[in-house]
Amino acid sequence: MNGSTRVRDLRLVPLALLIWGAALLCVFVPQISWWLVGAAGIGGVVALALMRRRTDGVRPQGGLAAVILLGVAAVAMTAGFAVPQRDAATELSGRVIEVVGSGSTCRRRGQARSVHRSRSRCRSASESTRRAGSISGL
Repeated sequence: MNGSTRVRDLRLVPLALLIWGAALLCVFVPQISWWLVGAAGIGGVVALALMRRRTDGVRPQGGLAAVILLGVAAVAMTAGFAVPQRDAATELSGRVIEVVGSGSTCRRRGQARSVHRSRSRCRSASESTRRAGSISGL
């Protein structure tokens, strides 16, 4: 493996680092998500416009910058849309668990389903979907 192959393989490291960094920033400081969407989105569009405008016949530069900026905008937008759900979960203090199940939950001798069982020992699917509770020890 020569030196140019190694450098070429590391081209996307800045992409991964910056997008992960933006995601962490938006998770820990959700108020800046939409500001980051605007700044990175405008920056990405400007980078694409500058690449397209180039007419001197030379291969345009800046494609990685455009991809990074638009990727950061996408991650920030995802975090921005998740803010209302995060706020709702914060209000619950992490203490509510909802269990939704389907099918029969009866087991007999290690088998998932048994043909020869009494109905009184088994819960139906409708009973499983109605179960909800809270954990008081958290």
